Formats: sequence, C-alpha cells, structure tokens
Amino acid sequence: MQHEKTHTENRLQEVIMALEIQQGDVLLVPASELPKNLKLKERGNRVTLALGETSGHSHVVEAEKTVSLYEDEQGNMWLEVDSPATLKHITPDGSPTLDHAWEELKPMVYEYVAQSQVVPSLGVLRVLD
Repeated sequence: MQHEKTHTENRLQEVIMALEIQQGDVLLVPASELPKNLKLKERGNRVTLALGETSGHSHVVEAEKTVSLYEDEQGNMWLEVDSPATLKHITPDGSPTLDHAWEELKPMVYEYVAQSQVVPSLGVLRVLD
C-alpha cells in the first residue's frame, strides 16, 4: 500500500524545494543536520565546491564567518554555513563570470548534490560546467 503524503509532508517538500540553490552543475539541498562520520575536506571563510575541468572557473562559497565542506564514506558532500554566505562562480583570477548569477545562502546545513545527465550511448554522466 502506497503512503499518501499529508498536507504537512507536502508543505515541507515545498519549503525544501524553495530553499534549494542551483548554480550550473552545483545543487545545494537544505538538510536538517550533518550526518555522522564525516571527513572535513575544507574549512574557512571561502570554500571551493567545484572546479571547472575545461574553463578553470570555480564555484565557491564565501561567508562572513566559517563555511565547512565535509564528505561522507560514500563520497557525498555536505556544506555547513555558519553565517550568511554567497555562492559565486568565478574565473581563475577571482573575477565573476557572466554565465551564473551569485546566490545567497542562509546559515544552515546543505547537501551538495553533483548534477548528472543521461546520454543513451554513454550512460549517466556528471554535468560539467
């Protein structure tokens, strides 16, 4: 028997989707808390989420205080933002790019979901920026 979502569950899903942040191949999904057994990858007031393999452009999060990037045992990434922050897309010299708007982040925990696409002849591929 399939579980029908309650009004509260539907509303919660709407709120989560409204708080999702997407910038190119970077998707940040709000999470209620950090999972256990994470490995700290990077911490500071500026953290790099993704580096473009072709362009050298990068997706970075800059905050007034601290941003922490973690990885779990399966390779999933988690971002903890302690103060208002900005997700930026920049060139190797730090200049803003014109292809992605900057996104404001609220202080909270986010799961970083790497975007992928299906190409029938090749299978599932990671989206490259």
